[in-house]
Amino acid sequence: MWVALTLLCAFSLATSDALTKRALREADERLAAWLRLLVCAPPLLALLLFIDRPPIGHGFWVALGAGMPLEVLSFYLYVKALRVSPMSLSLPFLAFTPIFLIGVGWLLLGESPTLPGAVGILIISAGGYVLNLEHLRRGLLEPVRAIFRERGAVLMLAVAFIYAFTASLIKMGINSSSALFYGVVYFTVLPLAYAPLAVPRLGRISSISRRHMAYLVAAGLLMALMVVTHVVAVSLTEVAYMVAVKRTSLLISVLYGCLVFREGRLGERAAGALMMVAGFAVIVTLG
Repeated sequence: MWVALTLLCAFSLATSDALTKRALREADERLAAWLRLLVCAPPLLALLLFIDRPPIGHGFWVALGAGMPLEVLSFYLYVKALRVSPMSLSLPFLAFTPIFLIGVGWLLLGESPTLPGAVGILIISAGGYVLNLEHLRRGLLEPVRAIFRERGAVLMLAVAFIYAFTASLIKMGINSSSALFYGVVYFTVLPLAYAPLAVPRLGRISSISRRHMAYLVAAGLLMALMVVTHVVAVSLTEVAYMVAVKRTSLLISVLYGCLVFREGRLGERAAGALMMVAGFAVIVTLG
């Protein structure tokens, strides 16, 4: 059951991203991100009526307060990356989050990566290289340089770095309440925290056509489904296993990018994304 729920979670996330990218043809990225979050919130608020309120510890409020500014920044960068770069060249770099987690542990705690962790890092790095294999004819290091020339890839690396910190805060919040309760509260508070970025752009909402507004509504509803399936799946299995399977969303996003948005080079980009997902899975389950 948890595998089916997690695959639905991955599909919902990737499809929400694809619809958001389509809407960004007309919508400002700050406004698009906020509208997606606003639509996501009401179904989650309704869910609060049907779930038990767990005992809430002090860590719940610490995690929520510290996590919101980071989540607002990461979500803005996330949607900005969707606007400025192909999905198939930006979203796979979210797989770098566990690498940054290992780096933070090494810098702050003196922890050395395990052998599986080191193998996972190499696989993810190789996947990033394969994503840009088309540049190999210009030189051996050119695929690496191409990563840093792609604005969306750089922005997603920044998002992955932020996620290395928010992951610990989310864990604190869950441990101080419950996975379902914290997930629902987190994504209903997030639109309020994001509002200062979006409200100054409200004048541009009239420039969004009904079709593209429908894309954002659908993206928000799918995001709500992603949150619910995520927290339910987490309650049924080990977090590491669930998160590893959920990252198949990166591969689905590559397929959307190449097949729907005609970004090209499906073979290279699917192979690179698959390697990055595999490396991610090795780190979070074994490393």
